[in-house]
Amino acid sequence: MHFIPPCNVITGIIRTPLLIHEDLEGPLVETLSRHLPQFAHDYIFGSSSPPSQEAAQLASSSRDVPRLGVYIVSSNSDQIGYLSRLWSCVPSRVFQMKGDDFFTKDQGRYDRMGVDRLAVLRGAAEIHGFPALVFDGGTATTYTAADATGKVLGGGIGPGLRLKFKALGDRTDALPNIAPEEVLRRVAEAVEKRKPLPTFARDTKEAIMVDVLGELALKGRDVIERWLEVVGPSEVEEAKKDDSGDSDALKKNFDRAVLVTGGDGDILAQLLQPNRGGIVEVSAGDLSSSDTKTAGKGKAKTATPKFQIMHSKHLIHYGISSAIMNQVRKRRKASEAKAKVQKEDENQKFMGQRVAKIFAVEDDDGDNVFRGSIVGFHKTNGFLVKYDDGDKEHVLAEELQGMLKLYRDNGEKEKKTRKTPAKVKQQPEKTPPSRKRAEPTPSPSAGKAKSPAPAAKKAKKAIVIKGKEATEYITDRVAKDFDGEIYFGTIKSYKGGFWHVRYDDGDEEDYDEKDLKRALRLYSKVENDDPTTKKKRGRQPKAASPPASTKATKAGKSETVATPAANKKETPGSSSSKKRDAAQTAAEATPTTPENSKEKPTGIKENKKPTEDKPEKQPDTKEPNAVEIAKKTNKENGDKKAP
Repeated sequence: MHFIPPCNVITGIIRTPLLIHEDLEGPLVETLSRHLPQFAHDYIFGSSSPPSQEAAQLASSSRDVPRLGVYIVSSNSDQIGYLSRLWSCVPSRVFQMKGDDFFTKDQGRYDRMGVDRLAVLRGAAEIHGFPALVFDGGTATTYTAADATGKVLGGGIGPGLRLKFKALGDRTDALPNIAPEEVLRRVAEAVEKRKPLPTFARDTKEAIMVDVLGELALKGRDVIERWLEVVGPSEVEEAKKDDSGDSDALKKNFDRAVLVTGGDGDILAQLLQPNRGGIVEVSAGDLSSSDTKTAGKGKAKTATPKFQIMHSKHLIHYGISSAIMNQVRKRRKASEAKAKVQKEDENQKFMGQRVAKIFAVEDDDGDNVFRGSIVGFHKTNGFLVKYDDGDKEHVLAEELQGMLKLYRDNGEKEKKTRKTPAKVKQQPEKTPPSRKRAEPTPSPSAGKAKSPAPAAKKAKKAIVIKGKEATEYITDRVAKDFDGEIYFGTIKSYKGGFWHVRYDDGDEEDYDEKDLKRALRLYSKVENDDPTTKKKRGRQPKAASPPASTKATKAGKSETVATPAANKKETPGSSSSKKRDAAQTAAEATPTTPENSKEKPTGIKENKKPTEDKPEKQPDTKEPNAVEIAKKTNKENGDKKAP
């Protein structure tokens, strides 16, 4: 029976002797305490406390895990029943370990294979690795082996030493019944005094001993030799080269250690040593002479053991610990795998969902909220998001929640309808009321030719379209926002997919296609603030005003019709000024007569206020100048000459 408290650190593993029915007739707590070592008694009943159910209950209440975990490893059904009943008197949980807890059928375990044999084989592998070979000297002497891959090869079962000696005494009349203590005393004498049991014994008891022990030694050495033939010789040199750091890799038994355990393990381990441990006499040609291997030809002979015999009383304990820890690791892996599947299922729900994220840059439409879709998941990097513009990035779950919320708040990007020129209203420049005039309605063709292109149109022109020559943008003006301040510049050249821009302050920069689109779009919005454009508008000449025209009526009246520029001040000494002075002098020199009194010359009248922005149509009659008016007046009044 093997006791293991249910905690991460195995507190204790004990091996109890065989129980009998009488052990269960008295108080169970006293029987249990009698079969426990001191550390186990103190753990279960409390330090220095007499065994009782009350003490066991009190001790359990002070532990982190009140109930004990008891794991029973036995092939005897009666012993399993006795142990289960015995442990029922204290707070505990009893588990009967099965063969699959140590080796599965896929690992070579066959039906009805003893769980105790599998346990010690697992213990040997836990200590020294694979391949493994274990001799267990108990009621039955067994050997069990596994190859280098951890697969069970099988083994053998025979009567143990005590059973052999007892059988001869019980089943024969003349042969004595040799006690185990007598066998141990003779073995110790053979080793200490170097007086092995002779092959040709002259004493009945020694004759029985030499035969039983010699048979066991020869059988064991033969098993070891056959095992080495199957798994290969020792690999001491390979062990020096092995630097594997894989924790999941099988531990390797390079030294070909052979483990011996059980109640008769001490004697069995000595019999398997070279020269049979000095217990039994051997001949010169015995197999013990081949216990070592020597170096190759031409080299000094150096003995290298083919195998090593190692005795371990608690080998089964290591096997139980290894099996329990393997079960813990399996459950942990299963739990992790289940959690992984659940996590993948949860992550799968996000696949295809739309998300949004705010970036410091803007897209082609001036929007800094970029939309995308969740397209994948990586256990380390998180969710893979592919944005609508083709960019990709990984985001963690915390950030993804914010992106999902941002999309729910903003939704999909609105498709902006570009305005056509017909819908863009041009506001006329305001003028003083006295000079305001209505513009004639332009014809459709004239309107298309003269109307400035709208901002939407310019923005569309700024888009780089596949197939368009990139050099067409050279000399175009651009604008860029640096920390809230607009800087203007000019595209100077194009090379290798980049436009070289020189700003007005002397700085330079290269644009890619996205940069160019943004710069052209921004410039279309702030074009009126461009210093270069302002200078060009300031250098444009003003439109010349049309000269004033003089209109003569049929009645001989003369008047001046003002054009939109008639209020312009005349320069003294100009030709029109001289003509006006001559006409005024001729009128003053003409005497008043009845003929001309009806239609009195009025001279030059004030300019008329224009009512229409479009100048009136001028009459075809040519206006008389001042000299002609004077001649006409002199002719009517005689031969007077005009000055």
